[in-house]
Amino acid sequence: MKNLLTVVLLTIGAYTASAQQTIKLEELSNHIGDSVIVRGKVFGSRFLSKSEDAPTFLNVGGDFPNQLLTLVVWGKDRSNFKNAPEEAYKGQEVQVAGKIELHRGKPQMILYRDNQIAIKAQ
Repeated sequence: MKNLLTVVLLTIGAYTASAQQTIKLEELSNHIGDSVIVRGKVFGSRFLSKSEDAPTFLNVGGDFPNQLLTLVVWGKDRSNFKNAPEEAYKGQEVQVAGKIELHRGKPQMILYRDNQIAIKAQ
C-alpha cells in the first residue's frame, strides 16, 4: 500500500511539474488554453472599481493597446492579494503562472491569488 501511494504521489508531482512550461511572451499565441509560466514587464495597470466585477488590468510586454498579455484580477479576488495589484506590479518585471485565454483576439491570464505572480529582478 505504501508503494502504491508513493507511485501515485510521484505521478501527480510529475504531471504538475510538466503542466506548466516556461515560454516567452512572443510565443503566447501558440499556447492558448495551456497553463504556462511567462515573464515580462508590466507597462500599465488599471483598476476599474466602478465597473461590473471591478476588474484590475495589468498590461505586460507593452502598454495598452499594444500589450502582449493582459493579466486580469477580478474584484472578488482582490482580497487574495497583499497589495493592490495595479500599484504593486506597475513598472515591475514579473513572472506569472496560469492558463492563457483569448479575449478579443489578445492573450490574457486570470490571476486568482498573489502566489501566481512574482516580481523578478530586471
